[in-house]
Amino acid sequence: MGSLSAWHWLVVLAIIMLLFGRRSISTFLGDVGKGIGGFRREVHELANGAAVHKVTPVADSSPSSVHLSPESPSDNESALSGGRLSPPQS
Repeated sequence: MGSLSAWHWLVVLAIIMLLFGRRSISTFLGDVGKGIGGFRREVHELANGAAVHKVTPVADSSPSSVHLSPESPSDNESALSGGRLSPPQS
């Protein structure tokens, strides 16, 4: 009861052929075949090393050393004075 016989599969195949038509199924299977062929070709190229892409290293854009210059001597003095800041002069 659980298994389908060959007659069941023939009826299912006939219904599919009636619904989709012979031409569209043929086109679909041809497209699947082309996709499988392209996949096999790429795998073969990768196995032979023909499709290996070289990766070029990107230059490091960040500077290796950072040199900060104070804007004014008073900024430098306040930073060295232990965190005490003088009120702004107006």
